[in-house]
Amino acid sequence: NVSILWEESVCQRISTSPVIDGEGFVYVGCQDGVLHKVDPVSGSSVWTYATDGPITSTPAISDYGRIYFGNESGELIALDLEGRKQWRFEGQGAIRADILHIAGVTYIGTMDGNVFGLYDEGGRTGLVASKSIADDGKPLKPVWGTYMGNHRRTGWAADVDAAVETSAGTEDIPDAFFLSQNYPNPFNPVTVIEYNLPEQVRVRLEVFNMLGQRVKVLVDEQQAPGSYQVRFDATEFSSGIYIYRIHAGEYIRTRQMTLIK
Repeated sequence: NVSILWEESVCQRISTSPVIDGEGFVYVGCQDGVLHKVDPVSGSSVWTYATDGPITSTPAISDYGRIYFGNESGELIALDLEGRKQWRFEGQGAIRADILHIAGVTYIGTMDGNVFGLYDEGGRTGLVASKSIADDGKPLKPVWGTYMGNHRRTGWAADVDAAVETSAGTEDIPDAFFLSQNYPNPFNPVTVIEYNLPEQVRVRLEVFNMLGQRVKVLVDEQQAPGSYQVRFDATEFSSGIYIYRIHAGEYIRTRQMTLIK
């Protein structure tokens, strides 16, 4: 038997599929340009966010607490899960296809034939770009943007504990080795670790507990020069401080991260 738990009229016409965050809250976009966050228990509206065009692309939610959605006016908007705008990217074509987000990169396709991959630094230092402006005045940089007919227009990143090169579509090579602080930090249960390689070397990236015991090997392979991201899923681990260490050629660096469940 099936029973209706609740029914709530949030707008005249819902134009996206619902998406659900880690706490069960439901998000839907409407033809009138308003995004709604709905309580999963009562069905009541928690907050709304109004835009300048109908929302027809199903949103995506990142594992560090942001929701991304587009509209017919060509806006891609990032909100935190409390409904506060983090940044806005404005293209020339309507955004109707579903939004994809993986390993810090948001992927969109627009009705004028463009495909974009945008790297969200999650509130850290902004990057130079021309069309996207964050609330703090710092612009957001597309990882790549290509036009229909260019065979490099598609991007791919595996949602597993593996390194993903983030400089796709560019020829920038870092001038030094560097291991970044993971983000978010503290985290639960997923975080991202970034590092730069100025030359081709064998890379080993490991995670240790405070007893010095190795609990995870994230990377163990030869890698080309570039900037990389690694997604670390600590679902199976208990709360506490962990150490991650990179060994790339003669470069060795360690940092701490905190898991809070």
